Amino acid sequence: MLATDGGHQALTGTLDISIEVTDANDNSPVFDKSTINTTVSENAPTGWIVTQLRATDNDIGVNAHVTYKLSDQSASEYGDIFKIDSQSGELYLGKELDREKQDFYRIHVVAADSAEVDKKSAHASISVHVLDVNDNSPHIRMYAKRDTPLEISSMSGPDTFVQHFVVNDNDLGNNARFWCWL
Repeated sequence: MLATDGGHQALTGTLDISIEVTDANDNSPVFDKSTINTTVSENAPTGWIVTQLRATDNDIGVNAHVTYKLSDQSASEYGDIFKIDSQSGELYLGKELDREKQDFYRIHVVAADSAEVDKKSAHASISVHVLDVNDNSPHIRMYAKRDTPLEISSMSGPDTFVQHFVVNDNDLGNNARFWCWL
């Protein structure tokens, strides 16, 4: 700062002042993608990274430091199945999936800045489709007419009905196709 007096030969005085401008937390985090669709094979191991979320905050300092967490609802419903690294934003498997039990998940993630006051956040939605692997054997059921072994007369001709069988496989697509023969 500089001060000058009004004398004929003006004299001046100076003082060095340091001013630190602190950041006001006036920006919310922003996800680079707020909606993500992804697939995961049902045989993906625990720890498998499902997707990487990224959010940035245009503030500075702690107001710009972003952490991630599952929304309260997603944590309650799927917190044992899906985990998120609070610092990196990696969404990963907390346990193995089984497509035959559930083939789709919608997970909500919150990115929040680290401000101590007036914390701001953003939300992202991740749709996870579970892909089938051939992990189920065909099941064969026989519907007997009676509780005795199957019998057929030696006099029976071609196309004689002998027994009704039902075969099913809980996998999908080609993994669920089967062929039967005697």
